[in-house]
Amino acid sequence: MQIRKSAALALPLVIGAGSALAEVPAIVGTTVTAMTTDATSIFTTVFPYAAAVLGMVVVLKLFKRFVSKA
Repeated sequence: MQIRKSAALALPLVIGAGSALAEVPAIVGTTVTAMTTDATSIFTTVFPYAAAVLGMVVVLKLFKRFVSKA
């Protein structure tokens, strides 16, 4: 019985939250766009270095593997 009362009280809250999220201020969209742009910029700056380090680690591990077999 307690669960039904909780569900009956929670339903209006869920409906109210849905309508509140439908009216997001324009500043939120602007902020998200700016954050996405910054994240893309950081990724394009860091990716070549990360790929180079990963490549060096793979080459070093393969080198060690083949040298130890020889």
